[in-house]
Amino acid sequence: PNVPYTQISAGGYHNCGIRADNSLVECWGWNNDGRCTVSPNVQYTQISAGGYHNCGIRADNSLVECWGWNNDGRCTVSPNVQ
Repeated sequence: PNVPYTQISAGGYHNCGIRADNSLVECWGWNNDGRCTVSPNVQYTQISAGGYHNCGIRADNSLVECWGWNNDGRCTVSPNVQ
């Protein structure tokens, strides 16, 4: 991607970054198990990429949201975790 980012994180065969112009997350690389499939139009303040999943802190409510391979519940966040 040829855009400025405020943060990037490298995971297993994929990377994610928070765009500087709109705080949306873009992920690129191997999209097996949905690890590069991010909720559209959701802004994040922070992200972290794992081996097969990612998590981010939403800008609108500070809640944690995760996406990717949900084996062993790694993408299942308890409700209202801040």
